[in-house]
Amino acid sequence: MALNQTLLAEMRDMSMPDTLRLIDDAVLAGLRERQQMGSIARTALGACSAIALGIGLAGGAMTSAPALAGESPLSLTSASALAPSNLLDSGQ
Repeated sequence: MALNQTLLAEMRDMSMPDTLRLIDDAVLAGLRERQQMGSIARTALGACSAIALGIGLAGGAMTSAPALAGESPLSLTSASALAPSNLLDSGQ
């Protein structure tokens, strides 16, 4: 116990390094920089959202005809022809 108190007393009497005195300014400068980057990121996210909404609305407005219930969907693979519902409908 006395050893800990001696060590603590020696540390108390030591002078503080200059780099430790300047750490507050560095931390606050870093926080300010992060806040600025956060506002830029929010602005970019808002702009990207607006662009995506515009593209979605334009794409939806460009459809030529409404979808019909009996039409088969466009498929890029042949897997849709093997779907269980198609196999049951065709009597195979």
